[in-house]
Amino acid sequence: MATRTTTTRATSTARVPSADKNGTTEGHAGFLQTKNMNNYRYQFVSLCPTNGDAIIYTLEIQSKKMIHVEHIITAAALHKSNYHENIADDFINRFGGHQTITALHHGVEIITVREAK
Repeated sequence: MATRTTTTRATSTARVPSADKNGTTEGHAGFLQTKNMNNYRYQFVSLCPTNGDAIIYTLEIQSKKMIHVEHIITAAALHKSNYHENIADDFINRFGGHQTITALHHGVEIITVREAK
């Protein structure tokens, strides 16, 4: 059974002192920070549907709206076995915002970026 590692962070960035004229700066832990932006990072495990390998994913969400941490955890738990790109599509439909999901599978780093329309 795969174990789940949780690292969740929500950050309000309204007090970023070194923002450029647009209010944007490189912030904590590599998040692109904008005024009134919430940043969430969560790690979870999903099995590869092709070969059953356990893959550790890192999800990063930037959103102007508040997202309940429990909703992120539940959405990730629904993906016991799925392809990286399908997981990314589900998360952007659920949570919106700007999202990046990163994973390493057989030495190949997979990074998906999704932006809500």
